[in-house]
Formats: sequence, structure tokens, C-alpha cells
Amino acid sequence: MIAALLLATAASGASAPAQAAEARVDAPEMVLARVYGSEEMLGGGDFAAQMRAELDEQLRPQLSAQEARWPGVTWAVTSELQPLVQEIMRRRLPDLWRRLAPVFRSALTADELRRAAAFVGSPAGRAVAAATLALGPSEDDGDEAALVAALPEEHRAAWIAHRDGEAGRKLRGTGEALNDATARWAEAAVPAITAEAERAAERVLAQYRTGKRS
Repeated sequence: MIAALLLATAASGASAPAQAAEARVDAPEMVLARVYGSEEMLGGGDFAAQMRAELDEQLRPQLSAQEARWPGVTWAVTSELQPLVQEIMRRRLPDLWRRLAPVFRSALTADELRRAAAFVGSPAGRAVAAATLALGPSEDDGDEAALVAALPEEHRAAWIAHRDGEAGRKLRGTGEALNDATARWAEAAVPAITAEAERAAERVLAQYRTGKRS
């Protein structure tokens, strides 16, 4: 999802907005931001494999002529680029958290923020995060019955209490704003991603031209 966002934004020529305001690293909204904006949550359980597949899908039309001449060249470029893109994104995660934190701060009261942050840091909260990653993305924003079933029994009551409480209800309503903030963060990363993509493509194509790859 994130790789597609980055490359689609690069193609559209969208401009990058200013960075978000600073927030205290220990604030409850920052605790939530680090969970919701973790590398694993952004890309699913197998982040690297998903990013590589998305990069391949985006780059294949741009390298169609080279692919016809050297079958497999697109995947070679993608494999070269994926770890570089992932590292750029990893370095930029603190900026994402600063962008997500105001979404939580505007949606929840101070007490709700504290309780939500306490939950996500608890054993039950960590179990929910692990189960969510294991289940993968869903068209209906997650199959709740499947999520509850995937949780260890000792954590189900805590999850249901959090989910059905006021803080849980408000958190479910932040999805669109969180997606918007993530998209703006992705836009800001486009120049670095584009430069890396060009360098990676040139390195790989040079190897094909000189016969070092075939």
C-alpha cells in the first residue's frame, strides 16, 4: 500500500507539505501513533515482500521495453530498490508519528488517550496487533469475529471492553484522517524515493548492458 502511494504520488507530481508540528515522545497520542504507524502495520505482516510486489507492479509499465529485451529486469530493479525504499521509510517514521498524533489528540479526550495508550501497550493490546497482522488486510476493515477468535482467550475480554468503550469507538472513526495523514507523509518522501529508483534502475540496467546479468 505505501509503495503504491509513493510511486503514484511521484507520477502525479504532487508537492510535499511542510512537516507536522513536534509532539512529546511520551505523550499518549505519540504512543498510539507509533503503534498505528509502525512499519509492520503500514505494510502488513510481510512488509518487505509486499513492498517488492507493489514496486514491481508500479515499475513494470515503465520498464516494458527493457523487459522485452531482458526478461526479468523489472524484478531485478525491484529487488535492488526495495531495501533502499524500506530504509528511507524507516528513517522517516518519526515524521509519520508526528503527523498521526494530532489525529488522535483531536478525536479523543485526555483521559481517553491515556486509556487507549495503556491498552495498546498492554499484553492484550500487543496480542491484538499481532492477530491483526496475521489476519492481513480486509475489505470491511477487518473481520471482527475472526480477530476475536484469533486472540488468546485470556485477552478477548480486554479487547472487547476496549473496542466497545468510548475510546475504542472514537479510534475506529479516525481511519480516514489517519489515511490522509499517511498519504501526506508518503508525498513528502517522494523526492528521495524517486532519486533512489533512478539510481537503482541505472545500476541494474548497466549490468544487463555489459553482460554482467542476463
